[in-house]
Amino acid sequence: MAHKRIEIKKALASAIALDPILAKSNIMTDRANEIWEKNTPVIHISIPDEKAEKFAETPRILKRMAMAAIEIVVQGVNFAHKVEELARLVENQINLDLTLTRLVTDTVLVNSSFETNGDGKQPLSSQLLVYQITYHTEETPQKPTSETSSPIVQFRR
Repeated sequence: MAHKRIEIKKALASAIALDPILAKSNIMTDRANEIWEKNTPVIHISIPDEKAEKFAETPRILKRMAMAAIEIVVQGVNFAHKVEELARLVENQINLDLTLTRLVTDTVLVNSSFETNGDGKQPLSSQLLVYQITYHTEETPQKPTSETSSPIVQFRR
């Protein structure tokens, strides 16, 4: 089973893709390909940071606060207005369902920053939206399966 962070990134990508304008962008949840190798606009979703605290003891439940970074990148000169418009659309799509279809407890925009890089042949404008996403997980040890465990090596004396 995938970690809930992966499910959250996919849910964010799905919510963003519901907008017909944003659906035309390259929406990525990993960096298998560098952004500049894709046609822009690119919307990259990652969760670079997460904090956890004990929420309940029995069963042991963790309250997790993941910082989801949604980076919107547009290639070209003077595309600041395009990035701002795409950021507004992304914010709107996420605000339509702050629980990501009950996957999380809450989603709050906590930071937004804009950057333009005019260096090189392909100038880039980008907007970074950072959301704090709160969710809970039960800390229940799971027995390894054949898919997740490594082979056991037995030694004889």
